[in-house]
Amino acid sequence: MSSLAYFRPPVLRLPTGSVFHEVPNARPPKVIGAVKKAMAGDHVELLCPVFGYPEPFARWEKDGAPIDSSLSIEYDGNNLILAHAEATMNGVYTCIADNSFPMFVDGPAMPHQLIFEQKVIIDS
Repeated sequence: MSSLAYFRPPVLRLPTGSVFHEVPNARPPKVIGAVKKAMAGDHVELLCPVFGYPEPFARWEKDGAPIDSSLSIEYDGNNLILAHAEATMNGVYTCIADNSFPMFVDGPAMPHQLIFEQKVIIDS
């Protein structure tokens, strides 16, 4: 008896009407979301609505580096929340979603990624 397994690399599930741009031929796949503008002191939520199987793990970077722990941030599942936004939080935030699975029966697990960038502009 054989078993069937269905795997899916990470994909974005953006709300209807979302503004985004997919970077052609990017490996791993890369999507650029709309610019988020907010005022100082606002609560800013950056979404990373990814799904796949196995469930992707999402991590965040700011301007290509791990997020500074001194920033006032919170995590809500795969989403990133900038609490009490300030000008030092301006930048490009990147959600990197990862999952791994074999490409063929009894093969080694292969990593799969999706990159979702969102620029944040905080006005004082």
